[in-house]
Amino acid sequence: MSDAPRALADGFARGVRGVPDNRLEQALRTPLRRVVLDAIFWQMPQHIDRRRASRLDAVIRWSVTGRGDGGTDVYDLVISEGRARISRSGRHVPRLTITIGAAELVRLASGTLDPMQAYYKRRIKLGGDIMLAAKLTALFRIPKAPRIPKATRRTGAGPRS
Repeated sequence: MSDAPRALADGFARGVRGVPDNRLEQALRTPLRRVVLDAIFWQMPQHIDRRRASRLDAVIRWSVTGRGDGGTDVYDLVISEGRARISRSGRHVPRLTITIGAAELVRLASGTLDPMQAYYKRRIKLGGDIMLAAKLTALFRIPKAPRIPKATRRTGAGPRS
């Protein structure tokens, strides 16, 4: 049971990897969106490196675009004294605002999107304390997408014995 969170993260990453962007975006315009986003943000405090975050007091606002009605979902990540919590109130004053599409967020959370590449390709927009943004990847233990053996990628077959 102690490996359950890792197994869930690995399964999530595998499931996301093969989905084309347009299908993922389409799925995230349905009621599934709220479930997926809430699950991602609920997990964020669980993955914070408390030692690295111990000297940080900040609010990081995540503005997630791509909702079916054209709106955005707002999640505030509140970090204080090495702990983190999520708030959907929008009442906090953010030190950093990250604007990201829902599909990109899912890929980021699954470890299948490199945050720096996404920023340079303008798939992630930053506002406020850019230096805080540079520190974010070090504050979290982001799951890495499991590698697929070459034989599996090429043929779709499983590993050969």
